[in-house]
Amino acid sequence: MGKNKNTDSFRTKKHYFFLKLRWNIHHVFNQILSFFEKEEDGILLIPPTHLDGSFGDELMTVTFINQFDENKKITIYESKFLERVDLFGTMHNVSYLKYKYAPKFHKLKGGVYILGADNMTPSYGISFPSFKCRVLKFANKYDIPTGILGFSLNKGIINSELEKDFLELIPNTHFKLREPDSFEVAKTFLPIENIQQVSDLAFLCPYNKNSDEDFLSWVSVKKAESKIIAAICPNSIQAHKVGIEEYVNQFTTTLEEIQNKKNVVFVFLYHDIRGKMNDRDLAEKIYLKLKEKNLDIYFKDNITNGVVLKSYLELVDFTITGRMHFGISGYSLAKPMFGISYEGKFSGLQKLFGVSAENSLISYTKMEDFYLTLERFINNLSEFSINTKENLPKVIALSQKNFEEIK
Repeated sequence: MGKNKNTDSFRTKKHYFFLKLRWNIHHVFNQILSFFEKEEDGILLIPPTHLDGSFGDELMTVTFINQFDENKKITIYESKFLERVDLFGTMHNVSYLKYKYAPKFHKLKGGVYILGADNMTPSYGISFPSFKCRVLKFANKYDIPTGILGFSLNKGIINSELEKDFLELIPNTHFKLREPDSFEVAKTFLPIENIQQVSDLAFLCPYNKNSDEDFLSWVSVKKAESKIIAAICPNSIQAHKVGIEEYVNQFTTTLEEIQNKKNVVFVFLYHDIRGKMNDRDLAEKIYLKLKEKNLDIYFKDNITNGVVLKSYLELVDFTITGRMHFGISGYSLAKPMFGISYEGKFSGLQKLFGVSAENSLISYTKMEDFYLTLERFINNLSEFSINTKENLPKVIALSQKNFEEIK
């Protein structure tokens, strides 16, 4: 989510100017080394952002790496170095490289790939996605396979500098759009032979069965009471935009009214633990306000990554989320999603599962619609659950298409 800003601040432009300057010098040094070092079929992987607490980015990265055996060397290319032992500790084929160092392209004959998510649009500025495209341009010069996988586009890219960056990657790079709406935008300016509709990589993310005894016990009691269990994930970016207290009050008012009228209980979770008043802090704040009203709710405060989080969603009936990857984790387990959307991103996802946007989505800028729309969603939950289960194999197959040119 962003302000649809097509320009960056002077500070950001300055940062990327000197970053590219250093990068160019290092690239020349690597070219000299290539005469003395053997070529390798390693892969360079560029996550959406550095892996410091965005669960969605973690899911995409883990999914990609799990497509290969331990003999395939994969380098995670990030702006900051943050070794994630909890995600990749047993994967000895995974290494890290900072943006300020140019990759050794002679050791990356397996390909260079961007995990796009929603970070390849001008909504977040131009310099960051443009820098990633620049890495692909260099890889193309070396005849290395390149692609942007599992990503979204909006119309803001049209006539932007980033559109030019994309066009400079033709004809070598494959563009994998993760839902129908993004694919339609891509068709307006990219050759059809370079684009393909897929679904998000995170649909394929592996996970282990939940072993949290306290949570399992709570779920067991609620199932015995024939309760419908909804997993809640607020979005801290949305909350900061509309005001923390306003956002919290809309959640508490809506959820209290829903539980008073429907057979629904809530478990509060989260999908981003970066910074102050993040999703986890926000979920706890909403939970505590509702606990004062003696609602039937549960909160888990120590989940550390997206893979662990996914195991909690296996045991719920549906999700209520302001984070799309939280909903994707639920959908991958055949759990329908109620979305609090931004930039229209959720509508394409709902189309994939045959879930009516009118009865399943609200905008975070129109939280006054929360209760009535959620009530309609719950009234249609049986139909949405059937549609989700019927469409899931198709969506999984679309996700696998991200890797068609890689394997």
